[in-house]
Amino acid sequence: MTTLEMVSKKYPEMLLCLATNGLNLPDYLDDVARFKVSHVSITINAVDPRISEKIYAWVRFGKKSLSPEKGARLLLEKQLTSVAGLKDRGVIVKVNTIVLPGINDHHVVEIARQMAELDVDLLNCMPYYPNEGANFSNLAEPTKDQIAKIQAGAKVHIPQMMHCKRCRADAVGLLDEPTDMALMDSLVECASLAEPAEIELLPSAVPDGVESDAAAPYVAVATREGVLVNQHLGEARKVSVYDISGEKPVLLEQRRLPAAWT
Repeated sequence: MTTLEMVSKKYPEMLLCLATNGLNLPDYLDDVARFKVSHVSITINAVDPRISEKIYAWVRFGKKSLSPEKGARLLLEKQLTSVAGLKDRGVIVKVNTIVLPGINDHHVVEIARQMAELDVDLLNCMPYYPNEGANFSNLAEPTKDQIAKIQAGAKVHIPQMMHCKRCRADAVGLLDEPTDMALMDSLVECASLAEPAEIELLPSAVPDGVESDAAAPYVAVATREGVLVNQHLGEARKVSVYDISGEKPVLLEQRRLPAAWT
């Protein structure tokens, strides 16, 4: 919210868009309107908690991790509250739905129907793209025909976003510009790097002049290959600990994390 406030004051002519899953959004609806956020995209993958339970392994709200059953119900409640609150405040709402074959592909039209009842402006049916190591890596990517059929059914209820193939955290470039292949190649290169060898924290690993105590400015980073911060803390099996007190960060150790909560 601080960033949105600063940008809205410095560049009042700029269009502001917020992307969220809606879990914490109800507490900030007035701020979103006050900072003149024109568009909000909310990812809603199901409007039936029984389907959401198959998608989300857990939901963390506040400082408490909830089971799929309780978390799915809470998430949906917050999402619907967010959509209704945004529309009451005159904010454009786009809903993103990731199409997961065998899980929610049969359910997208129902999502569209309920979003239409809430006056959502646009629905973006996003085909799931399988990534090695992900929880749903065993799922096949939806075919163009499958997506077209889903969009046709959803279009009966709500306008469809057709010009964007996929919105992802590793997307590079702008919708109306050619893809920056140099940046894309850099991401691919980083993703293919081997994991760094594990090292132990030894007295000699601490830079000269830096005291090794609890007050030292250390930062733990969840990373797959030591180049990008690209792991959720809940899925990371180890973290890289850096000392950032000097001009350049210094890798001190790789610390294993406890087993994942189930």
